[in-house]
Amino acid sequence: MNKANRVLSVWWHRAALAVLLCVQSGLLFAQTCSVADINVSGVVNSYWAGTGTLAAGSTSVTLGGQRTGTDSITGLAANTTAFAVNDMMLIIQMQDADINDANSDAYGDGVAGGVSSGYSNIRNTGLFHFARVTSVGGAVGFTPATPAEFRSAAAVAGTNGQRAYQIIRVPFSRNVTVTGTVRPMSWNGSTGGVVAIEAGQNLTLNAGIVAFGQGFRGGGGHGAGGQPSNVDCCPGDDGGAALPATSYAGALPDGAATGGRAAKGEGV
Repeated sequence: MNKANRVLSVWWHRAALAVLLCVQSGLLFAQTCSVADINVSGVVNSYWAGTGTLAAGSTSVTLGGQRTGTDSITGLAANTTAFAVNDMMLIIQMQDADINDANSDAYGDGVAGGVSSGYSNIRNTGLFHFARVTSVGGAVGFTPATPAEFRSAAAVAGTNGQRAYQIIRVPFSRNVTVTGTVRPMSWNGSTGGVVAIEAGQNLTLNAGIVAFGQGFRGGGGHGAGGQPSNVDCCPGDDGGAALPATSYAGALPDGAATGGRAAKGEGV
């Protein structure tokens, strides 16, 4: 994805998105960056699913469901801190690509005779926007306005996988110290898979920031004599059923007990 405003790396199959932004104090959060120094560890971000379409030029967003409970992959408890005025918000388009889902060598980019991978149009995948919260209530107000459209929608067979964006609360201060390992909630098809912290002046890493294995989920494993399994791993279904909208459609094993094709994992 070589688009100018997309500086996130997006890895396929059991990878993770990790964001660490250090914004200079003269920018957007200059008026609030002089808050007390903070120490961070564990799950520092709160996550909400995006719903519908957030138009370009928007200055408020209606939050979808907040991530709560315990992460089934890592065992970590969700951070459920709510937004407050002057908090930092990150809006990020996780999935938005168009894809050819034909069960052929044209899978992905639609090019026959290829390697059955990729996409036909990346759309706004990876686009992100930082903003300051200006109001809370039925919708959360923010500034500056969104520079482009963000959208969530179900997959459309033959055209695209699901489209998904999420809204993330980001801890920030002039001086931030990481005192214990910082982790995201793992991607569950709606939220997670991203770590974001902002330090206006000094970021001190006394511990690590770990996000590997907490991004897009891989396809179901294919044993020598069985069908793919979705146990604790992925959006695929057991028993040869169609993949749900949380994943790009992909071929489950063919009729042979061995050598069948495995389910495709999630992508952009």
